[in-house]
Amino acid sequence: MALYNDGPYLLRSIGSILAQTFTDFELIVVDDGSTDETATLLASFDDPRLVVVRQDNRGVAHALNRAAGMAQGEYIARIDGDDRSSPDRLDLQVAFLDARPDHVLVGSWWRVRDLDGRVLGEHTTPATDRGLRWRALFDLPFPHSAFLIRRDAFERIGGYDPDFAFAQDYDLVRRLTKVGKVGAVPEILTDWQFDHREGRSVRNHKEQRSFVIDVSMTGLTELFSGPAISPEEVDSLLRVIGQPWAVSRGQAAEAPAVFHRVRRAFLQVYPGSRAAVKDAFRGYARGLLVARAGSRRVLL
Repeated sequence: MALYNDGPYLLRSIGSILAQTFTDFELIVVDDGSTDETATLLASFDDPRLVVVRQDNRGVAHALNRAAGMAQGEYIARIDGDDRSSPDRLDLQVAFLDARPDHVLVGSWWRVRDLDGRVLGEHTTPATDRGLRWRALFDLPFPHSAFLIRRDAFERIGGYDPDFAFAQDYDLVRRLTKVGKVGAVPEILTDWQFDHREGRSVRNHKEQRSFVIDVSMTGLTELFSGPAISPEEVDSLLRVIGQPWAVSRGQAAEAPAVFHRVRRAFLQVYPGSRAAVKDAFRGYARGLLVARAGSRRVLL
């Protein structure tokens, strides 16, 4: 766990881990230079499984790599300082990886809450490797706080890339898919908090999007074995899939051809994946309808 000024929420986040039905773990917390009450709140816990390290602010990727470097276990689980895990999360995810030695990462379905704890929605994700690989071409397939990773695979790929100020988790998934399979427990095991404090989402959106496009571009370039798709085409496709209300008329027009090029390339590399792609197509098709309707409304 990497913390930076998560004081108002870390008690319930850490509490959700210490209350796990799976008890054979160490919880390594790196306080990345917090200036709020984080240090005091961390000191209030009395549990030998909790290990706290403090450092000057160096960013989330560095803090997580430091925590992972201290880890002794076979697996590395992630949770952010404002998210929560269901009590059986580790039990179910550890059992998943124990039964599948060819898998290097497992996630789960998740619930979204606001800062006051109100449920805003529930989200699913494919459970299969192929379905998750397809989804990971365009976005993070499940929240960072749902990750359980094989430590040897994490070390093999070099951990988190500190050059990523955002989307470190998405980049990590892309690189993990190169060394093993990924999966998801088809149950809601994670509560992800939507954080709009101080307009963070608005301020950081442009920079976050740039990093997401970079990761998606890298994955698609690898899929095509070369630069067969442009950043502008990736941006159009990502908007249709994830932000259809923000799509321009031109983006709505070019997205279908881009989508089908990616689909054909994926099926060539991963034959037998038509079911996974078909499921994803439904979401894309809904987004395209919203995008086209939205473009007409804006331009009329």
